[in-house]
Amino acid sequence: RILVPTTMGKKSKKKGGASNKAARKEKLQERREQQLEQLDHQYYSDGGNNELVDNRRDREYFVGDRVWFKGDESYYDMRNPNTYRGVVHAVDGDFVEIKPLQSLIDGGHYTERIPTKTKPPDKYVFPDFCDMTLRFDIGDNVICNVDDWVPASVSYLWPIEENDFLQGFLPATASDVVPHYECKMLFDDGYSSVTAPHDDDDYIQRKPTSFRFKVGDSVTFNSMKARGNTAAAANHLRRNAEWSDGKITSVDLCEEGLDYAVYECSFKVYSSQTLRDHLFSID
Repeated sequence: RILVPTTMGKKSKKKGGASNKAARKEKLQERREQQLEQLDHQYYSDGGNNELVDNRRDREYFVGDRVWFKGDESYYDMRNPNTYRGVVHAVDGDFVEIKPLQSLIDGGHYTERIPTKTKPPDKYVFPDFCDMTLRFDIGDNVICNVDDWVPASVSYLWPIEENDFLQGFLPATASDVVPHYECKMLFDDGYSSVTAPHDDDDYIQRKPTSFRFKVGDSVTFNSMKARGNTAAAANHLRRNAEWSDGKITSVDLCEEGLDYAVYECSFKVYSSQTLRDHLFSID
């Protein structure tokens, strides 16, 4: 336990009390990170057994720590992450008193008392190492990577209850995954929504709203990045040169059962018997 005085004497002020306070805070942060690194090493060395999962969650919290939490259902609003994201206001044994960011924004005095050793579906708390801002907002049209790119719209920001980690262990370090978005898919192919674990172009991108080419334009496309709509087109693209000539037949393709594509083009395949048109799509 570390005791921090609530007042500071004249002697401390003369010797740079503010700088000493900053140094103590930095030392506490270093100690916390060392403890977490030791638990991580022990956890992975032991094959991730359940006892160490619990130890990993039983971290020490300090006043001022940023945290995610699940608290009172009457206050929690999934469409407003500021109601379940906050700052540790006080520490009392195995409980922390958290002030939600929304309460700070409103200038209110609302806090929640959350146990530190419980897990979902009960009340819980875990550290917040995430950025404060995201690229997209609720309602934005996006495309999400679920092995293939699918059109969707952002439904929720920071949907912490929709994460697979709730079935295992709560995040404890900056490298643990916290979901950034939950998106409603345009077409329900067995799943109505998809979660983006990170806010980068490998997982989620803004759906294009403007296009360089229009239907009827003649273009040269990269065969290596095109996707054939038929088996014959796919085989030809695999065997063809890197660049091929074609004509735009459709723009901004959002069709059920097909991956999203920016353009659909036709191209001609010459053979000794016939001349055929084939379609392909390109992101």
